[in-house]
Amino acid sequence: MAKRPAMTLDDAEAIGIAGLGYVAEDAVRLNRFLALTGLTPDQLRSEAGTPHMLAAVLDFLAGNESELVACAANHGYPPESFAMAGTLLRQAGERSA
Repeated sequence: MAKRPAMTLDDAEAIGIAGLGYVAEDAVRLNRFLALTGLTPDQLRSEAGTPHMLAAVLDFLAGNESELVACAANHGYPPESFAMAGTLLRQAGERSA
């Protein structure tokens, strides 16, 4: 069996951005994310591309399996890639902090 290539930080960021787009495209979903994280819309806009924000989005999606599966399907990613991407993004955020 061929081994899958390791996920890169660029791959993780692409998954995080896909997740952010998925969250932002639905007002109910977006408001739930903001309420759960305590973020304001301005904070989300200013930090949208940062590793820690993208990891927070992936954590939010991981908390709701149906949303995670729908997002993954919409963007052509395997659902399990979201957990790996979140881990890489958290690590990158810790290094940059």
